[in-house]
Amino acid sequence: MKNEVMADKTAIRITVDLDDDDPLLHSFVEWSKENERPGYAKTIGLSALYDLRSLSDAELKRAYKKAQTKEGTWWLYFGEVAPSSITRVAAISGSAFVPYSFESHGRKTFRQYGFSAVGPESLASLAPLLPSAHAFDVAKAFCICADAGARSTVVVRGGGYQFELDLQTGRLLKGDAPENLAAIVEWIRRHESELAACWTDSVEVFHHYYPDQRRMENQLADADALNGRM
Repeated sequence: MKNEVMADKTAIRITVDLDDDDPLLHSFVEWSKENERPGYAKTIGLSALYDLRSLSDAELKRAYKKAQTKEGTWWLYFGEVAPSSITRVAAISGSAFVPYSFESHGRKTFRQYGFSAVGPESLASLAPLLPSAHAFDVAKAFCICADAGARSTVVVRGGGYQFELDLQTGRLLKGDAPENLAAIVEWIRRHESELAACWTDSVEVFHHYYPDQRRMENQLADADALNGRM
C-alpha cells in the first residue's frame, strides 16, 4: 500500500567525503540538462520550497523567476556510499545543525512514520549483541506494520545487519542475520511484552495513514458477529 506522506528531508544533514574526480559523482544541474526535460532542475529545486500543486499559474511563474532555490548545490552519486565516507550526521535544532541523537532528534519522527522502537534502556541492552560496524551504526529493534492483519514482526538493525523476525517464534523472515542470532532471539524473548506493545503502536500508526482499512476491519468483525448470532 502507498500514501502521499513525505518525510522532511531537510531535517537531517549527512556529510560525506568523496573524491571530486569520482566518476560516479555528478552535478544535479548538469545531469538534469543531459537526462531530463528543460527546466527540470529548477522545478525540483522549487519543490523543496513549495507545494507546487497548490500554486496558481501566476504564483508558479513568479517563483520560477524570483525564488532562491538550491539545486545548484546538489550532487548525485550513482553508486553505494561506503559508511566510512560518512563524516557527520546532524539534525536541525532551531536554526542550526547539531550532532544527531536518536533519542533527541529521531525517536519522535521515527514513530510518526510508523516505526515504533523499544525504549532507550532496552536499546542499550541490545547494543553489545550488535557491535557498531561504523561510527554512526547504532543498534535498534523496532516494529513497522504494513498489514494490520499480518503476524507481528520485529526488525533488528545494527552491526552492519538488518533483518526481520517473527515476534512470536523468533523465526528469521527477511535479511541476513549475524552468527549470534540465537542470542538476539533470546533478547527478544526477554523484551517480548515491550515489543508486542511496539507492534500494537505501529498498527495504530498504520490505521492513522489508512483509516479505510480500520473501517473495513470493523465491518468484517460486525459481519462475523452477526453471522455467529444467526
